[in-house]
Amino acid sequence: MNKCKGKERIALRHKQTSEILAVIDNPSFYQNRKEEISSRLFGTQSKKHPKVERIYEEGDFLLTGDRLRVIRRILYNDGLDDYRLGPKAIRKLAEEKKADCIYGFQLRNPLHSGHVMLLNTTRDQLIARGFSNPILLLHP
Repeated sequence: MNKCKGKERIALRHKQTSEILAVIDNPSFYQNRKEEISSRLFGTQSKKHPKVERIYEEGDFLLTGDRLRVIRRILYNDGLDDYRLGPKAIRKLAEEKKADCIYGFQLRNPLHSGHVMLLNTTRDQLIARGFSNPILLLHP
C-alpha cells in the first residue's frame, strides 16, 4: 500500500499472473476492519464460518477510487460467467427489454419466499407509481 500512496492511478493485477485487470484513478486506502465486518455481517468472528474465513484471508487494506477502468474481465469458468454482466451490458439489456425502471436487490444467500414476496411487492408499487415495465436486477 505504501508504494501506491499519493499516486494518481494504480493498476490492479491478477494475483497469479500479474496481468493488469483494471486501473483505478485517485485511489484511497482504508483499514480492513475484519473483526468488525465479521461481527456485524455474520454475528461471529469465528474462522469456522466460511464467509468469515474468507474475510480473514483478505489483505489489511481496502481500496476505492474515483473511477475504475476494467481492462479484462475476470472469468471464473464455472458456467456462470455469461450471467455476470457489467454496467454497459446491463444498460443494453434494459434497453432491449424496454425497461423504464430498474430496481435492484443484492443478497448473499439463495432467494426464499420472503425475498420473492418483497420483490413482487416492490414491482407492484413501482407499477402503481406509473412505471410500465420495471425490471429486477438481482445481484448475488
